[in-house]
Amino acid sequence: MKLSHAVPCALIFCCLSIGLAPALWCQAATPETGLSFEPLLINETQGGGVTALASDNNADLLASAGGDGTIKLFRDKGHRLVQHLQIGLYPIIGLAIGPGDRLAALEKQSGGRFLLSVWNWRTGSQLYSVPLQDQVIFMAFSAPGNYLVCTLARWNSLLCLGLSKGRFQNWLAVGV
Repeated sequence: MKLSHAVPCALIFCCLSIGLAPALWCQAATPETGLSFEPLLINETQGGGVTALASDNNADLLASAGGDGTIKLFRDKGHRLVQHLQIGLYPIIGLAIGPGDRLAALEKQSGGRFLLSVWNWRTGSQLYSVPLQDQVIFMAFSAPGNYLVCTLARWNSLLCLGLSKGRFQNWLAVGV
């Protein structure tokens, strides 16, 4: 069965935004049945409710984050758990899957602070962590996986984390 891409994402994020994560359903279209709803495995396994999702269709990888600081990675369209990571104690509010075994997680800590960390999800080892004062609105890995590009909740905030040294470069320091 091939999942429809636009409708499930909208439905999932709608459910997350109104607090219905324990009852997530995925809308799928099949040639035989037309439009139907299927439960996702992450409903039953993610502690603290689902707080973020990321996918890599090329690698058949789905990552779900929870309010309990865990990340679970699934293969086979979300039906087979391949890794369970305990990132921290605080909710994970952002995820990005990179090439190879890279995974970025944004943790919302106490006092309005955030921690951005990059992991090798296969080994469960943390590569870098960077404390932030502002929330990351968007993050994605570059195609070869050398950089993690982020935007923060403030003006001129396109940042690039070079994964070789784990340091941010401010690409918009002078403005556009």
